[in-house]
Amino acid sequence: MSFANFTRKIYNLNRDAKYIGFYATTKPVLMLRDPEVIKAVIVKNFNSFTNNSIFVDVNDYVLSQNLFGLQNIKWRHVKNLLSPSFTSSKMKIMFTFMSKYAADFAELMSTLPADKSDINIKDIFDRYTNDVIALSNPSIQVKLRQEIDELLNESDGNVTYEAINKLKYLDAVIKEALRLFSPSIMERICEKSYKLPPALPGEKSFTINKGMIIWIPLYAIHHDEKYYDNAEEFRPERFLNNNLDNNYRSSFYFPFGLGSRMNVH
Repeated sequence: MSFANFTRKIYNLNRDAKYIGFYATTKPVLMLRDPEVIKAVIVKNFNSFTNNSIFVDVNDYVLSQNLFGLQNIKWRHVKNLLSPSFTSSKMKIMFTFMSKYAADFAELMSTLPADKSDINIKDIFDRYTNDVIALSNPSIQVKLRQEIDELLNESDGNVTYEAINKLKYLDAVIKEALRLFSPSIMERICEKSYKLPPALPGEKSFTINKGMIIWIPLYAIHHDEKYYDNAEEFRPERFLNNNLDNNYRSSFYFPFGLGSRMNVH
């Protein structure tokens, strides 16, 4: 059983419960199931659940400086340094440079001799994998290709940042892929004791004590039929024409995490 399916199994133990407790070897873990409880913990009470439970070797220069593993003040410092680089204006500038260098790279590749004896196995298998994925949903591939071709015709083949933002179906395809293949969990450590509402009607409230680990089951929520009709089906249309209201969807769609510690994107 994959780890993703393991988390789904726990998630489905009691579909009426707001959260479920279990042991990961000897450590007690609390899995939050209810979207409103998740937002209350991760967003509204972020200061009580600031850090991931990922610990890195401080002597490892690369990993110790990684935003995902940093904690407390160091995390805030690096997050504040990186966030300005991902504003719309900065992304537009980066996209312009990336487009130019991509064209230069393609031109360079076209000058390489066709009879080279060395073969890049990774490249071959990457192409094979992409072909297999495309064959899984050929009608979606055709529709997406048509949208891209139409945009290229309108812009005389120039791919700009503004043009990319007009590709609504591409945006929906990416969102649907992120929903279906999201990380299994998001993990946090309790820094300050926090009281949860009862998991079920008629039960007592539960206090998360300092040091306890909580899991947010991203994969399980994204595959829950309660929130997504035909959840196992790859259907980008669910993200088109406000089929899922943005405010409603934000309660159960978080492929990049949630709250102040969500991935920079």
